Amino acid sequence: MKLIAGIDPGTTVGWAVLNLNGSVVGVGSQKEFDRDSLVAKFMSFGKIIIVGSDKFKIPSFVQETATKLGAVAVGPSQDLRIDEKRHMADSFSFGNTHEMDALASAQVAIRKIQPLLNKIRSFLQRENRLGLFEDVVELVLKEEIGIRAALAILMPKEKVVVEEKQEEQKQDEDVVRLFSALSRSRKDNAVLFSKNKELERRLRSVEKELEELKERASNLVKPKTPEEIVKTKDGQIMSLSQRLKNSLLSQNELMKLVDKMERLLLQDDKIPVLRLARLGWEDVLKNKELIVEGSVLFVDDANQISDKAVEWLYGKGVQILICGRLPGHRARAHLPFACVPADECELLSRVVLVKRVWLDKIRAERSVLAKVVEEYKKERLPDGS
Repeated sequence: MKLIAGIDPGTTVGWAVLNLNGSVVGVGSQKEFDRDSLVAKFMSFGKIIIVGSDKFKIPSFVQETATKLGAVAVGPSQDLRIDEKRHMADSFSFGNTHEMDALASAQVAIRKIQPLLNKIRSFLQRENRLGLFEDVVELVLKEEIGIRAALAILMPKEKVVVEEKQEEQKQDEDVVRLFSALSRSRKDNAVLFSKNKELERRLRSVEKELEELKERASNLVKPKTPEEIVKTKDGQIMSLSQRLKNSLLSQNELMKLVDKMERLLLQDDKIPVLRLARLGWEDVLKNKELIVEGSVLFVDDANQISDKAVEWLYGKGVQILICGRLPGHRARAHLPFACVPADECELLSRVVLVKRVWLDKIRAERSVLAKVVEEYKKERLPDGS
């Protein structure tokens, strides 16, 4: 269940939980209630997606709790007065002013997103998908993407029929692919962050051990080469420090990639195309699930091919290859695809971004493509099938 929370921080912490219809799920208060205990309390009710505050400048306790929950923190346009909070919480039952403030804070959150909730509910009613209401709300709020794109992400194997232009549907498909890439990047970043924490812990442990060895060495009547011990430990520290530095650099690169992916979600003038190193069967097999009917593919070197890969791609309706290195005369004779040079491309590790206008122009040149396919059928498929 997706929920909305309100928090009143202080020596006595007030809290309230509402569902997306605005009904109270839980309310309470407790003295010296720490953040982790509050997070555990919230998680016992369900998944909090938005946390409200009665202050314009959201208190750090509220913001940190929201971050721990993976939720969005919101506040009013100005600090709420006591009479405003009393009026907002008047229709609910509460035991003290802390709970009243928490209920008012939750009301701030739900009022802030109420227009969006109404819009999502109306859209899903038209699409007969009200069962996905809470999941769509969570995606739209946390990932800041459109309603249609959120629905497309939640239903990747079904066609979402919307009375919109074909171009807008194509943009949603792009958002789904980029969102998948972004999710993979976030998972990789989380793993790397965990490894960095472990390296930092090990480094502190080694430094502490070194200090203890230095102290023991200074108290020995006949020191047993403390310089060698120190040298060994210094070497370990340098090695761990370098590994930590490398990990931080890798983390920084992943953060840049995440940022880039997020910015690409807002672009509509470029299209992501799957990147293959070559047309070998192993390359195709590794990316088999990502190659859909009629895909356009980017190939680093179109001279390295296998008949099995070519036959499989042809069967999937692939018609256009964008080539980092165009095929020579011998390789071209085996390819039933239109091979074009990578003139309008931006290379990434797994995908290549091409300009939408340029790709549309290539697709429009169908007469040349049809001739190539027909010749391939005559040469490779004698029965013309």
